[in-house]
Amino acid sequence: RVLDLGCGTGRYCVLLARRGAELVGVDPSEEMLERARRKITAAYPFELQQGTADKVGFPGGTFDLIVSALTLGHLPELGPALAEAARLLTEGGRLVISDIHPYWPVSGHDYTEFFDEEGREYRVPSYTHLFEEYWRLCTELGLCFEDVREPRIDIRLIASFPSLKEYEGIPLAIVLRLRKG
Repeated sequence: RVLDLGCGTGRYCVLLARRGAELVGVDPSEEMLERARRKITAAYPFELQQGTADKVGFPGGTFDLIVSALTLGHLPELGPALAEAARLLTEGGRLVISDIHPYWPVSGHDYTEFFDEEGREYRVPSYTHLFEEYWRLCTELGLCFEDVREPRIDIRLIASFPSLKEYEGIPLAIVLRLRKG
């Protein structure tokens, strides 16, 4: 059983459902959930519900895997969301977090910008959460680090996004894999 915490438009819900996961996606935005609902099919079903990262609304020990992609960096405080994830995981369950690397908000890129179908601009604030903060909080919650990755902007990414050329070599993301217990 898998939880996509901050599922947004359902990109990872579809990917994980295709791999056979019994999946629930949770997001605070009804607009994002509506876009995710359009991706549910009979072949790859998943459940969606509105909720926040700190109050998901399932009993403790419900999920074997929790994924959270590009979500936690938008929260001013990590503690409540990580505590909820730890509570929801089964013993031995895994938590995989991927987010924008803390370099970006520290260097002044402190929001994510996007445009809707009508061309309206939206800016979602990003907060700096250094690895040290993840380490301290996760350790206190009984979550053990299995892997840490910090993929850098490289020539392959620049080939697709030439505007990133000036950032070559800078970490783009941080990816954490943890286990409960």
